Amino acid sequence: MSYTVGFTQHHGKNKQFPKQQDCLWNGQEIFQKNDVPPSGYVTRRPLLSVAVADGVGMSPFSEKASRAVLTSLVTELGKGADFDRHVLRRVHGHLCDVLAKGKTFGSATTLAAVQCLAKCCTVLNVGDSRVYQISESSQWIQLSHDHTLINPPLTK
Repeated sequence: MSYTVGFTQHHGKNKQFPKQQDCLWNGQEIFQKNDVPPSGYVTRRPLLSVAVADGVGMSPFSEKASRAVLTSLVTELGKGADFDRHVLRRVHGHLCDVLAKGKTFGSATTLAAVQCLAKCCTVLNVGDSRVYQISESSQWIQLSHDHTLINPPLTK
């Protein structure tokens, strides 16, 4: 089995947020740059993990929150952690340890992560960052569930 991983990153022009708040992990490297041109790679590794952390703009230091979450996730998975809710709890604990004090208190991010092995993928998400499956016929299927205050009324 092979995987084709495509990725890009763009900051936008909102001067209210001068730093790149979002962070991405393409399975090989963590990026947090204003602009990463569209790129990609093909891998034959049996296990592929990728993730995006979208810093919550109205929170302080969201760029630090998104970076801390992905750094912690990559570290945990590198130690052999299972890709499940328990790893999310440890990553959240790390975020709290690093940023839940002083000026950085309240720093927040969303997370959307996928791990694929053979023909089975596991999706983990927190917040409103979404994961989609795109079929060979270009049909988009949302695999994640938004965690927002307005989501419950929208899904009824």
